[in-house]
Amino acid sequence: MVRLDATLVERSMVRYSPAGVPVLECLLDHRSTQHEADLPRLVEFEIRALALGDIVTRLERVAPGTELAVEGFLAPSRKGSKTLLLHITGFVPADGH
Repeated sequence: MVRLDATLVERSMVRYSPAGVPVLECLLDHRSTQHEADLPRLVEFEIRALALGDIVTRLERVAPGTELAVEGFLAPSRKGSKTLLLHITGFVPADGH
C-alpha cells in the first residue's frame, strides 16, 4: 500500500478496457520534506497514475491543481517494464472533504 499527498497535474479522457472497464490516466506532483538520518530532505517528483473502475467517475470530476491524499499500489507500467505506475485505489481531497 502506498499513501501519497499529491497535486493532480493532468488527467486523460476516460477510455475503456477491452472488458469495458473505465480507465483514467493522470499525472501527480508530490512535494514534501522528509527526515532522513535526522536531517530534513526535500522530496519532489511527478508520478504517472492510473485509476480503474468505479473510482474513475469520482476522479474525472477532480480539477487539475487539486491537492489529493491518494492510496494505491505500485506496479510495472506494462508487463516486463521496469517503469512503475501508481494504481489509485482510493483518494480524498487533501483537506479531507
